[in-house]
Amino acid sequence: MNFKALAAVFAVLAVVFIASTGFLAVTASSTSHTVTQTTTLTATSTSTLSPGLVSGTNAIGIAYSQPLGFYLTNGTGWTLYLFTKDTPGNGASACYGQCETFWSPFTGSVGSLSLPPGLNASSFGTITRTDGTQQITYEGWPLYYYLGDKAAGQTNGQNKDNTWFVINVPSLSIPSTTSSTTATTSPTTTQTSASHTSKTSTTSAGYGY
Repeated sequence: MNFKALAAVFAVLAVVFIASTGFLAVTASSTSHTVTQTTTLTATSTSTLSPGLVSGTNAIGIAYSQPLGFYLTNGTGWTLYLFTKDTPGNGASACYGQCETFWSPFTGSVGSLSLPPGLNASSFGTITRTDGTQQITYEGWPLYYYLGDKAAGQTNGQNKDNTWFVINVPSLSIPSTTSSTTATTSPTTTQTSASHTSKTSTTSAGYGY
């Protein structure tokens, strides 16, 4: 075998050796494709809400139950209610006298109100009651406690006389009860006013005692 043939054999062997050891391998960065996987999360209206209390005497909490969903409490877990005889945003309460005995206003300062995640401070405000106290509102609705709730977490005032309801968040949902309440309470008041106590009469008037 002459020199040229021998050189050619060595050249072929060298190529085979280099290829087998990876010196001529193409790097991953030159051949690979970067794939970015994007996961789209669909946020629901309650995605940022979770049940929990907020420390402090001037605070709002969130509770959850079935079938009520998420609803407002004070900072220690006592349920807050709205009164459908109130007019949201008019700066006044329709609950005084005996009504106030059973449904006490949630009072405080909105400027220092502590809120849990998921609630917007702009949703809260205050009205001035006739005694000068500041009653906190949510979306214009004055907020109340119910005397019939004997422990934090109870919702005994829900749907009382079709006029008292928990405050659902973040989307406030108020049942339409005005027509049905009017139809059922007026006859009751007329028939019972002569033989029942004033408490019975005011109950049929929509205060839910």
